[in-house]
Amino acid sequence: MARSYHGLGSLALRRSDYGEAARQYQRALGISERLGDQAGMARSYHGLGSLAQLRGDYNEAARQYQRALGISERLGDQAGMAGSYHNLGSLAQVRGDYDEAARQYQRALGISERLGDQAGMADTYHNLGSLAQVRGDNDEAARQYQRVLDITERLGDQAGMARVYSQLGNLEKDRGGTATAAVAWHVKALMITLRLGTSQTQTNLRWLAEYRRELGNGPFAELLALATGDTDVAETITSLLDEVDDNGTSTPL
Repeated sequence: MARSYHGLGSLALRRSDYGEAARQYQRALGISERLGDQAGMARSYHGLGSLAQLRGDYNEAARQYQRALGISERLGDQAGMAGSYHNLGSLAQVRGDYDEAARQYQRALGISERLGDQAGMADTYHNLGSLAQVRGDNDEAARQYQRVLDITERLGDQAGMARVYSQLGNLEKDRGGTATAAVAWHVKALMITLRLGTSQTQTNLRWLAEYRRELGNGPFAELLALATGDTDVAETITSLLDEVDDNGTSTPL
């Protein structure tokens, strides 16, 4: 039952229903505490830490992540420790403490490498790429994203591939690259997320809508046709972009 409540909390978190997420995580935590389920408690602390971080309560997030880490260390749960280091790195990054973020990410990566956890390695490479990008080291960011891409392609992780394609599109813009390449990366990401029906679809559409506003309809249409190589697909994407613009021209997430 605790796992079910935790799952409901995570679902509410993805929907940005923070009040419901808090209720479900607390239910899961209460059950785990009554049962003496240390691993379950650590999962709940992770969830509560993620919730606090999204709410901007970084001190609370750090407390919850440290609680989870303490349990994982006592249990000798290497995967759990890697997850905590990963979260602590993410928290340090949003706080602007980039050196601390790098240290925590490297701790997580070291464990994932020892465990042979390819998915965990990909997650950390992605964060290291993001960290390099915000630091302005775009060449290092590209190297890290390529590592992610190599792993996700090997694993057949379509969602992971879409995420890194989108990030490569953003990186292309940061590097002062061509709009042709940036749009092509975002289209590749969008084609996957449309097929999977994931929430990232809206993010990809917002980025492409931003490019259309910057370039103008005519030049963008040419790039879109080049990226898709299919008139019908290009028309479908154009219709989706029209809907995004009709609903407001918000900045991409």
